[in-house]
Formats: sequence, structure tokens, C-alpha cells
Amino acid sequence: MKFLLTVLLSLLTFGSTIAADAPAKDMATPSVDESVTPHLLMEDSKSGKIKVKLIVRSDTATATVDLVRSYLEREFRKITDIELTDTNPALYIGCLVTDVHTQRNQQGSPNGYTLSFVITDTTTNKWVMSITQNSDIDPKLKELINRLLMKSNSGNVIAHFQVISNKDLLEDDCRKDASIIDGAYVERIRKFYIWLSDNQTKK
Repeated sequence: MKFLLTVLLSLLTFGSTIAADAPAKDMATPSVDESVTPHLLMEDSKSGKIKVKLIVRSDTATATVDLVRSYLEREFRKITDIELTDTNPALYIGCLVTDVHTQRNQQGSPNGYTLSFVITDTTTNKWVMSITQNSDIDPKLKELINRLLMKSNSGNVIAHFQVISNKDLLEDDCRKDASIIDGAYVERIRKFYIWLSDNQTKK
């Protein structure tokens, strides 16, 4: 639970940074960030790319965090339809790297590492906002929905898992983790984009 809370805090801090960098908006006027408009959601689905933001951090394993980031980035770049980006990501993948000591080695060097992953999905919020923008619901309700969803810059948590690794297995474990994330979580975005494109084509 401690790992989950720490990674969530990291992601929320990142989201707050995005919000802080954005220009101030008049709270009396419904306003929708361009990254959540129906147009850009459709553009994402047609581009053939799944936009992913990878965040790797550590408070303790500072010597290892760059290795983990490098291994994960390399593996994700091998997947042809994944685009690592800071702009309008469909998924945020957060990884907290923590030193692990065995009971025998509390005072010595770490025996290994815990890689704690949190994955968040922004497409649900974008889809709901795209629906409300094109609906005839009460304008005040529409404004409320937009404001609530826009506060969640990093999306909704869809997965959390941990992996125990060590120096000898770190590269291989990152390869396996990237494969798991692709098959279980990026794949759901692929299917959503296919459905979205097919639905628009039928219209």
C-alpha cells in the first residue's frame, strides 16, 4: 500500500505541474482543454499510435532509476504502435524504484529492487467529455462534468503491480514488465481506438 500511495502521489504531483503550467481560466465559463476534445480523440484513434507517458522515479535507488528508465523506454520503443511522449498521452505509466535489503544485509548495499507500477488511462475522461460536449444536457451539468474530469490530468488508475528484481535480472524483468503492460493495458486502448474508428466510419 505504501508503494501505491507513493507512486500515486508522484503521478498526482506530475498532474498538478501540468495544471500549474496551464493559463488561468475563468471558472465562470465552461472551458475544455484541447487535449480532450472529440477531434483530438479521433485523431489519436486514426494515427495508429498509442501515446504513452513514462514516469520513472526513486527516492532511494538513485543509481538504478536511470537504468530502469532506459530499459523500459527501449522495450516500449520496440513496439511499433507505441509513441513515448509528454503530449496528450492516452496512458501514464508510473514506476517507483525502491531499494530492497534482506534481513541479513540491512546495513549493507541493497540486494535488489522493487519496481512498483501504476498505470492510468486518460481516454475514459476524454470520451465522456466528448459525449457531453455534443449532448443536450443542462449546460450547468456539462460544466460540472468538464471541471471534474479536467482535474484528473493523469487519468484514472487501471492497474497497480510490483516486481522484485536484482541487478542481474533487472534488464530482463523490465523487458517482461513492458510486455505485460502492452498485452494487458495498452491493448485495451488499441481495441477502444478500433471501436471508435469503426463507429465513426459507420456514421
